[in-house]
Amino acid sequence: MEKSVIKVQFHTPVEGSCEWYFTSLAAIFDRFSPAQIGCTLRTLWDRGVAVGSPKATRTCVISRHPLFSKPQTNPKNEIR
Repeated sequence: MEKSVIKVQFHTPVEGSCEWYFTSLAAIFDRFSPAQIGCTLRTLWDRGVAVGSPKATRTCVISRHPLFSKPQTNPKNEIR
């Protein structure tokens, strides 16, 4: 499963920032209300937010972006 990050880009700053980043769609609604986002979690689940397919609401644009990380080179159980 490819890791990704979800970006919420508000049209006007909310709590001092226009850009917010989350690891899941549900996490967005732990921080902001449906009124602030312009839709509900169910709506985002139904419409889907895939890489390259952003969803726009009246207040923001929600987009998914791939997250790249360096592969682990030291196995977790190896003690140095």
